[in-house]
Amino acid sequence: MSRSGPAEVRFLIGGQARSGTTLVQRLCCELAPVWVPPETHFWFSAEALSNQFGFPLRGEDRLSAAEWIARDLAERGIELRVADLTERMAGHNRRIGLWTIFESVVAALSPSSRQVLGEKTPQHLFWWEHLSNAVPGLRFVVIVRDPRAVLRSHRSVAWGETDAYALAERWLAYQRAAADAHRLLGPDRVLVLRYEDVVLDAEGARSQIARLLEVPDGVRPLTPEVLGSHPLFPARETWKSRALEPIEADTRSAEGDVPVTDVGIIDAICGSLMETLGYQTGAAGEVAPPEGVSRDRVAAFRRWHAAVLDSVDLAVY
Repeated sequence: MSRSGPAEVRFLIGGQARSGTTLVQRLCCELAPVWVPPETHFWFSAEALSNQFGFPLRGEDRLSAAEWIARDLAERGIELRVADLTERMAGHNRRIGLWTIFESVVAALSPSSRQVLGEKTPQHLFWWEHLSNAVPGLRFVVIVRDPRAVLRSHRSVAWGETDAYALAERWLAYQRAAADAHRLLGPDRVLVLRYEDVVLDAEGARSQIARLLEVPDGVRPLTPEVLGSHPLFPARETWKSRALEPIEADTRSAEGDVPVTDVGIIDAICGSLMETLGYQTGAAGEVAPPEGVSRDRVAAFRRWHAAVLDSVDLAVY
């Protein structure tokens, strides 16, 4: 997979938030040629970017688009110099479409010494088909976690999804996307890791990632100096700092202090797929359909997900 020339985005890390995507990001960055900068959320903004500017980008639109992206990232706590972005866009010997901009953003946020670049925005997994069709050879590292533990983890952060129905709906969508990508692209392009296995054997997980990316399995520790100049996440995202600590197995039960009723909802909705992935479930019976806020949150996610799947006109290239 190694190539000469400018650094390229070779892979994406995906999976539901609070499933271990930041831990996987760390393991990737410990491979000497590899880097994964902070989450860009680029493909969330791609449609708005397309509506704002004509593609392929020409003339002054290149500078204007770079300024637009820099402002968007600044709102997420990520500093990107406009000059760095425009320089990298100019270095591509091809039309400036969305992928070229995306690749240039990732490169501008990464150390120049790293030539195998990835990107880690969990929800970008939902764009896997659009991007893999446009970018031959693009690879994916996907992480899955017991949804009961995901719900427990979401409830530990202010922005988390605390509704069991909505979280179950999202979890199913992520696992279906991962399964479809693995089935259609094959194991040479899609690696699916279970969080529970990664924390038990981080070295083994890192070796699997190295094989997928076709890079040497040599570890380069992430020193304070490296992280000081190229942090893996914005300083305000303090909850991610645990991913940089020594890796230890989670000895807590999956559900922890999640209410029994919510565990039952998760088991009833996700149980079949959970068991396929090796997670034991309780004896869940029928579950009532979501009502009120739960119904609204499930419906809102379904609309958003459908819109992503239907966004076939994106000017990826």
